[in-house]
Amino acid sequence: QVTTTQGEYVFDRVIFACHGDQALSLLSDASAEEQEILSCFEYSDNTMYLHHDVRALPVQKKHWASWNVIHQRSEQSQDAHHQYSISYWMNLLQGLPVSTPIITTLNPIEPLDSGKIWLKREYQHPKYSQAAYAAQPRWRQINKAPRYFCGAYWGWGFHEDGVNSAYNTLDALKDDWHEDR
Repeated sequence: QVTTTQGEYVFDRVIFACHGDQALSLLSDASAEEQEILSCFEYSDNTMYLHHDVRALPVQKKHWASWNVIHQRSEQSQDAHHQYSISYWMNLLQGLPVSTPIITTLNPIEPLDSGKIWLKREYQHPKYSQAAYAAQPRWRQINKAPRYFCGAYWGWGFHEDGVNSAYNTLDALKDDWHEDR
């Protein structure tokens, strides 16, 4: 049963295609297994920019790659703080036939030139811990009628992992559907 501001609806199957913590917050009657497994997945806030500020890439163009990581370590009190920025050179990554550098940067360490930013978005990405890694193989324990959980957190957090999760979810749904018939 799903309750919204428009009313109550009854379904025999539901697919939660969202982050694990979001799915858990939508359930008023999560099973012990759903609670245990989905609570293992945590997320970090990330700011993404689509831009053409080449200062986010290595200084020498011959070192530009599809994925470019900048690491900065600073000492704060007794603990070292690590900050990472990842810039994707989309021209190479996606084979874009344009001369303007098209760059996607997550969490820039140095501010980007505001005149070279096309788009800014806020996202959450899965954090990977031992608990999350241990929860992933338990996918089938909670992906069964009437509820299925689909998302990139079942893999390494990439878009492709989200697609693979969708395929796996549909296969589980199909298998359960045939068992019910």
